[in-house]
Amino acid sequence: MKRVVLLVSLIMASVSDAADTEKFRCLDGAKDPAPYKPGNVVRWCEILKDGRLLYHGSVWRWYKGGQMEGKEFYMYGNAEGEWPSWYENGKPSSLGTFKNGKKTGLWKYWDEEGWLKTEVAYAEGGNLRTEYYATGKKKAVGKTLPSGKIGVWIYWDASGKEKASCDFDNGLFTLPSTPCQEIVNELEPKGFSQPIPVVSTTPDSRAVLRIASQAYELSIPPGWIADTKAGKEEQAPLVFYPAGGSWRGSVPNIYIRVLYKGGESFQSIVSNESEAFQQNVAEYKEELTNNGKQQNGRPTVYNKISYKPLIQTDSPFSVVLENTIHETIAFIDSSDQVIFMVVLACNSESQLKEANSVLTSLIASFRAQSGAEKSL
Repeated sequence: MKRVVLLVSLIMASVSDAADTEKFRCLDGAKDPAPYKPGNVVRWCEILKDGRLLYHGSVWRWYKGGQMEGKEFYMYGNAEGEWPSWYENGKPSSLGTFKNGKKTGLWKYWDEEGWLKTEVAYAEGGNLRTEYYATGKKKAVGKTLPSGKIGVWIYWDASGKEKASCDFDNGLFTLPSTPCQEIVNELEPKGFSQPIPVVSTTPDSRAVLRIASQAYELSIPPGWIADTKAGKEEQAPLVFYPAGGSWRGSVPNIYIRVLYKGGESFQSIVSNESEAFQQNVAEYKEELTNNGKQQNGRPTVYNKISYKPLIQTDSPFSVVLENTIHETIAFIDSSDQVIFMVVLACNSESQLKEANSVLTSLIASFRAQSGAEKSL
């Protein structure tokens, strides 16, 4: 116990020392519009760039009583560098590093008494999370993605005896056992990941999407590139663009996302997806909606929409871009667990009209392999 208390004290001292020595600074071209005076709860640096007002440099926050709450740093609105934060009692809350707006490396999180409660090692393939008891003993270890828990999780009781173990693999549709249920319900972040799509391409110009035991294949449009990496940040496991073009460039783009039903109806998923999307764009217009059925009797919905992108940053400022995006979106009810959302995105209505035939042929080429329901 003494060793744990000493370790926590040393960590707290290092965080406090960093707070004492670090200087508030604005980067070149940024200004400090609200220099500190007693009673401030926030002080920041801002810069105007491409019509957007962004944080650029230090952002410091205080509690109303004057205690330091956190020290942040930004580069053109993106979180950067080391970020310490504190509880109102002065004890550390968290400490870690941002790079290009994302958490990276090891982050530490404490409770209000000063005990280390969580460590998260952030990495692209999954974040390794370790939970601790106040004694310093490990409570749980496992990996997470934004979608939830993946891989093997182990849960110990306060004495160090293993309490539960579960392998969430590369995501699951349903939980296999009671120990897994215990881990899901009691350990943060609660929940587990739905199956993560795995995509491969074949020599005969086909792409295969595997989702747990289900597998679907489709034909790559002639003259188009099938890219399994470019859309990863946007949860699009497979994107297409004309040869010589690029993802999110000036050429038409097609991307596929997997939506999971989780017990909800096809109509409910489609409605919720559309409503959520509208909240994150500007000047949204739904120009056309067509309902239909596949050969197996399952429904499809086609929407033609237009909107202006709304760019969000880590700072509270956002901006509406000038360009209008035109899209045709197809929702395909693929199985009892999965819906495919296939989106054709273009920079003009005429470009959309020309590329719609590519989208139509792509959707027509979908086929379910073994483990999924009958052919689309």
